[in-house]
Amino acid sequence: MSKRPTTTPDETPAEETVKRPASYTPKKGRPTPTRAEQEAARKRPLADNSKEAKQRRKEEMREARMAANAGYQRGDEKYLPPRDKGPQRRWVRDFVDSKRRVEATMMYAAIPVLIGTYTGIPRVQEISMLVFFALAAATILSAILLSNRVKKLARAKWGDETQKGLGLYAALRAIQPRRLRAPRPQIAIGAEVQ
Repeated sequence: MSKRPTTTPDETPAEETVKRPASYTPKKGRPTPTRAEQEAARKRPLADNSKEAKQRRKEEMREARMAANAGYQRGDEKYLPPRDKGPQRRWVRDFVDSKRRVEATMMYAAIPVLIGTYTGIPRVQEISMLVFFALAAATILSAILLSNRVKKLARAKWGDETQKGLGLYAALRAIQPRRLRAPRPQIAIGAEVQ
């Protein structure tokens, strides 16, 4: 029996092995793609442009906005902007919302005053302007007193950790009519604020 060299399919016979330089790269077995082919292969839509996908995205965004607005109106810290965040701002909101305020009536009282100024009757116009200035003065005075009281109570409650701007925050909230305040009042009128 003659002995033939046995080779496995992965091995090549010794006589077929050719010495190649170290920098040799074997052929890849297919032609190099052209630039146009490479660019066409890379192209794909950035987003699904179908009408259904656009409608779905639009609906998802609308639902997210509605959830964020509802959270903001509830006073949920996650959805509040930086000017409304924190326990001190929540305390100020509750403090302002716990009582009826003179400042909140300014907007309602301004409507008949404005109508009176456009009547064309000089006496009614004069009275309307006097009433308007009296309301403005009462609103400003009440807002200043509220601001000072909030600052004093906040310093007593939080000491050196009191945030700046609590007095102005209270005054601006008090000027708004109760039903238009955002976030919505979380406390009933007459309730005790800690």
